[in-house]
Amino acid sequence: MSRCVWMHNLFFDKLINDLTLLFADIVQIRRISTIEDQPWVISNASCLSSKKAVAKSCRHSPCYSGILFDLLRSADEDGEFLDNCTITEVKSVGQLKSGTWTKNSIMDNLAGNKTDLGIAIFNEPTLSEDVKAAVHFSHIFVGKRRSKVDLGIAFPKSVDRYRVEELQERIMQVIDSGRAGEIYDRYYFEDGPSLWKKEKQLTTVTPTRVIHYM
Repeated sequence: MSRCVWMHNLFFDKLINDLTLLFADIVQIRRISTIEDQPWVISNASCLSSKKAVAKSCRHSPCYSGILFDLLRSADEDGEFLDNCTITEVKSVGQLKSGTWTKNSIMDNLAGNKTDLGIAIFNEPTLSEDVKAAVHFSHIFVGKRRSKVDLGIAFPKSVDRYRVEELQERIMQVIDSGRAGEIYDRYYFEDGPSLWKKEKQLTTVTPTRVIHYM
């Protein structure tokens, strides 16, 4: 296949996906579980303690920021799938012991269907079989294939695969528009040192430049 034909097919595939999203029923996300992992997720403790009316709002909360929340909210601007969505912050990703996940962890919420989406970094090549059995992994736009790094977020296994693919397509629109690269640049190369603290970083993958899957 010539490069011209390949580009032609790629253009029409993208056009079909965009039109499908435009006319599809929007599937709402009502509950998000997250864990602080800067710069992916930044939690502002003083903001949360002030008990602002929108502190737990997925769409409007000034208390949560970071690459993952900025990416999600940018996708929401196009699809508006965060109506009446609230955030629950936990303290650990969780471990499985004697068939039970650590209480009040990301994995406890995902495996127990207590959340619609886990906003935390999952590295697909290193996921245990226990995690894979409990979640749908959804790629985001960060990856270093040679280093076995393929980062994403997770949905409960009970969530219909269509919903997972729909959100992934909406995130891809953010990537294609260039907004995702702007988010990365801001946190890693422009305002990074003033926005987040390295000691609060759990996932230590640090890109040398903006990298993403297309």
